[in-house]
Amino acid sequence: MNEGKLESRINNTIKPDSPIDKGEYTHYIREGEDGRKYLTMISNKPIIVNYEKSPKLQELYKKAEEELSKLTGKINKNFILNAVYSVVDKAFEGGESNRVSSNKEKISLDDLIKDKVENPLYKTLTAAVLLEQFKKEEHIKGTISVEYKKLNGKDYFWVRYTNSKGRIFILDFNSEFKGVVPLETAVLKGREFYKRPEDNRYIKV
Repeated sequence: MNEGKLESRINNTIKPDSPIDKGEYTHYIREGEDGRKYLTMISNKPIIVNYEKSPKLQELYKKAEEELSKLTGKINKNFILNAVYSVVDKAFEGGESNRVSSNKEKISLDDLIKDKVENPLYKTLTAAVLLEQFKKEEHIKGTISVEYKKLNGKDYFWVRYTNSKGRIFILDFNSEFKGVVPLETAVLKGREFYKRPEDNRYIKV
């Protein structure tokens, strides 16, 4: 993949509530003694997300569409999050955690999927951009966000999807959790970290 052409289409930094496609997400990489690169907190290596230029993302989107069609014969919005979670999880199966083969200054998400670099961040970005594509195709109408928190010294990433009624859905590859998070449930299950201060205004369901 031509890194220059890929980067020329990048127009935003991915953060909560920002667009995911045509964005870049900064994470951290170090080089190990064996010459390979590992996730760490030393130097910045942005991940480039560009659906238009990513054959792997397009392939996963088609797989999600096919999975939805098998379930109901059409794309039913009520099953989209589950289909995306399943397709993304399978795409990274059998890979090595945190290992990155690319020596480029900026790494494409497409390459990380192709190399099956199994990491919750990469799964989160992949799921988020696929949901964004379903929104562009007008199958869903809510807001999609890549969320991050550091808890007990560990990095946690998840996709937050809020539908038009204010219901919050979570795709969390760290803890293999997917589903609706009413405020009470979030606290009872120890998932209060999913909440934002403004969530208190939502109707509890």
